[in-house]
Amino acid sequence: MANEMIERNSMNSEDKDTERRGAPRVPLSVLKAIQEIVSYCWHEEWIDYSSRAKEDRNGHVFRDLLVVRRYLRRVGVDKNQVGN
Repeated sequence: MANEMIERNSMNSEDKDTERRGAPRVPLSVLKAIQEIVSYCWHEEWIDYSSRAKEDRNGHVFRDLLVVRRYLRRVGVDKNQVGN
């Protein structure tokens, strides 16, 4: 539940990403590999992030994991699809 709250707050506070014209499409196998990396790191980084004082959270990799996870969801890569 706390993860979801942070993700929602993070989504509201960041600028919306825009698609780059001419950007290469990322192969599904690469997107699935990225999802595996996010899943692997998620719990440990969440524990570290949540144990810090708010002023010490800036620049923490957990925020980057949130951005990547949000992107993967937007393009339709779900952790339940990984390995299929």
